[in-house]
Amino acid sequence: MIYLKTHGLSADRFSLILKGNCGQTQAVWDMFKRAVALQDAMVECIRQKKIDHPSQLDEPNHGTCRFPLPCHLPPAFTATIRDMICGTSLISFEGNLGELWDTEVLVSQRENWSTDDWRQEWKPLSSEVIKAPPGWTEAVFDMYCPIYGDS
Repeated sequence: MIYLKTHGLSADRFSLILKGNCGQTQAVWDMFKRAVALQDAMVECIRQKKIDHPSQLDEPNHGTCRFPLPCHLPPAFTATIRDMICGTSLISFEGNLGELWDTEVLVSQRENWSTDDWRQEWKPLSSEVIKAPPGWTEAVFDMYCPIYGDS
């Protein structure tokens, strides 16, 4: 999505709206915000040379976890979530967006952290499971497989 915007596609031509009308959708959004705040803070700690940039290949869960640490999330993820909160994204969320995180505060709270400390904070968030909202299977079938939705 971020690439569409950088190549001149404007919100009056295309937008993606995420419905936030159930608890599970809001829980996913809140999880995204926590993940991106940690990503932003860890990347800033690496930039300030407070810790070395850990290689994904050296991570104990390499091969079983797509993003072993917050710094391994796609770089555009932070910008996308930030733009959504600021209302400048092609993507909008109809739930409670909340406030932007404060990277400076997050970095100062983790100033002397090791990679292992980051790993300990990241593990519960990255392995969190959120139940799908009620009726999601039927909605997917109705939307993408109309032949099955009417039977």
